[in-house]
Amino acid sequence: FGSRVMVQEMRPDVLIAVDVNHDYDTAPDKGKQRYQPLKLGDGMTMCVGAIASEQLNGQLEAAAKTVGVTVQRDVRGRDTGTDAMAAVLASVDCAATSVGFPIRNMHTVSELAHAGDVLGCVDVLHAWLESAAATQLSATGFRDGHPRLDHATSPRALPQPTADCK
Repeated sequence: FGSRVMVQEMRPDVLIAVDVNHDYDTAPDKGKQRYQPLKLGDGMTMCVGAIASEQLNGQLEAAAKTVGVTVQRDVRGRDTGTDAMAAVLASVDCAATSVGFPIRNMHTVSELAHAGDVLGCVDVLHAWLESAAATQLSATGFRDGHPRLDHATSPRALPQPTADCK
């Protein structure tokens, strides 16, 4: 977990981990049990869930739309299994998410990815960086753009769900 040390030292405003995901579409009896179908050749992946920044994901999705890249949702609970967790584990309040692409045969000598998924992920990150530079994206924008749990004084101080979310 060298990334945890790096995050604690650098205290970034944004952390985007780039990693791989399993192609659950071809995982015998696993994909249908409890995982959403991430499929080789269907586009890059993006983590959504408890630690992923909705604001950052929205910006990445907009960048993907701009460059015509399909995004597959990688739904995660409390752990992404990637360096995006470094910020959480280091107790650094930053916008964090994980993007990548599905592969087959993970952790073997015969890992296989679809070149279109890999290049699509690169294109989205490039488009997001260009957009961030053009709009002069700031640390304040990320800091103030998501609920700050470290400033909550009670559960009532947190954003409450709307009627249609209950």
